[in-house]
Amino acid sequence: MRRHAPKSMVFTPNGQLNTEQDSSRVDSLSEVSDGVGAEEYGQQGKAAILSEDTQPALAVDPPALLEDSQPSTATCGSCVGCLLNGQCRSMSSVPTPTPQRCANNTGTWCVAASRENFMSITCPFLSSMINEGILEVKASYSKDELNMLMAHAGLGSGTLFTPPDWIAVADDNFAPFAPGFQMDIFNMDGATNEHRTSTGICDCASTYTNCTSAVTPFSCKRVSTVPCALPNAAKFEQFWTNLVKTSDDRADFRTAFRNIGLLYKGSSGLQIDTCPIGIGSITGAYTNIFKVFGTNGIISKADLRSIVIDRRFPTAYKAMITQ
Repeated sequence: MRRHAPKSMVFTPNGQLNTEQDSSRVDSLSEVSDGVGAEEYGQQGKAAILSEDTQPALAVDPPALLEDSQPSTATCGSCVGCLLNGQCRSMSSVPTPTPQRCANNTGTWCVAASRENFMSITCPFLSSMINEGILEVKASYSKDELNMLMAHAGLGSGTLFTPPDWIAVADDNFAPFAPGFQMDIFNMDGATNEHRTSTGICDCASTYTNCTSAVTPFSCKRVSTVPCALPNAAKFEQFWTNLVKTSDDRADFRTAFRNIGLLYKGSSGLQIDTCPIGIGSITGAYTNIFKVFGTNGIISKADLRSIVIDRRFPTAYKAMITQ
């Protein structure tokens, strides 16, 4: 059975495998925040617990221009700090902005691409690949690079996740952008390729204003994302309860998502936003997680939590990829 590289090997998007000791992986959520917030693991952590609602607005002083404004790059480019009206108030030149103050001014908070900031990646699969040391840290990734990652990760070998699955994932994620676009996975929250709906487990609430998908790239006149503490373990518990609808500690994707509509109705309170031009869906995303990290499409609650909350490979999956 073909599997991808052992965890002591780093898969680089050009298809090479470089030897690297995986000594810096974060093993649990408590090592990341211990209830304090993401600023404990990343100085510019977007998912920090914030209490600055009463802070004054950012001063309207001349911001620094983005160093990297090529159309094929992600929105944040090389900005680390508050991206406001297409210009960067970087942490190095304007150290006072915070995620909350940036949001209050309808700006976008940008974090640096680094392994320590893995929790800012709203996709649990990609976040786990960074934390486990499988995916090389880069500022942005092309569609072909992420396709190659999924293929080399062994997702089509002995699992139910086949080439049509991962091709569809890449197509959905890159469809809103012009050819040649490179995705900044560390700053995905509030992007125009977010899923149509969100559970709030891995991302914060975003408001999309005056959006259009009539032309590529898809665009919105304004997107505002409210900072929050991530990942949200309480919402994960709600997600599992509403999804499985039994006391079982295992779920099968072939039956679990019959209850998916319940996630967005009544008192479950899981839906935090809607991206009107989004293509991907929660059903599709979690079906693929079940296929990849489960056994024959069945996954335990503990293993799903390991991926979604702790961003670590489940034990059984880790054993397979090291064979």
